[in-house]
Amino acid sequence: MTMSETPYILVADDQAMMRDGIVLMLKDAWPDCICKSAHDYLSVVNLLENQSPEETFSLVILDLRMPGMRGVESVAHITKLANNAPVVVCTALEDPSLVSRLMHCGIFKAVSKASGAEELLIQVRDALASSMKSKLSTKDSHEPAPTNKYDDNGSAGLTNRQREILKFLQTGKPNKVIATQLGISLGTTKCHLHNLYAVMQVQNRAEAIIKSRDWLL
Repeated sequence: MTMSETPYILVADDQAMMRDGIVLMLKDAWPDCICKSAHDYLSVVNLLENQSPEETFSLVILDLRMPGMRGVESVAHITKLANNAPVVVCTALEDPSLVSRLMHCGIFKAVSKASGAEELLIQVRDALASSMKSKLSTKDSHEPAPTNKYDDNGSAGLTNRQREILKFLQTGKPNKVIATQLGISLGTTKCHLHNLYAVMQVQNRAEAIIKSRDWLL
């Protein structure tokens, strides 16, 4: 997966409301993402074991307490099946020793459910960036470098949401104003900006504005 490709995310939680809420949050931040849902340990294992080479998960978001889960032991097995896709574990328990054991078995991050959606979104963004780097590093070093379709063709590769945000950047709107006018949270806005910069291959809003100066949005 590259930042311009579609994130393929497994969301596992036995509470339908929590599971659906995470999927909605992901769809808002990454409109093109594909989400698969699981409600217990066996359904997670089944989805991971039946991945195809053409469609592997970019990220696993995992509830620690689901039917069939046996704590750290089950998390370690899921992490192994994830095949280098980062695993973000959500837990209601704030036990430093538990977090340490989870990290030791190879997860990307443990997130407390009490920390809220924005913290989870930040960790998801970082995990997807890590997944991208991992997959890029496995590519054949002799593979021709992809052409940059943003140099001459403008906004052709951007999502509709990314175009909206780029328009706000060009008019000098700060993040809080962008969030308010789009009806999304500040954290979601920052994730959109992060993804936009990655797709445009720029480091900040100033570079994005300069690069898109003559684009038709």
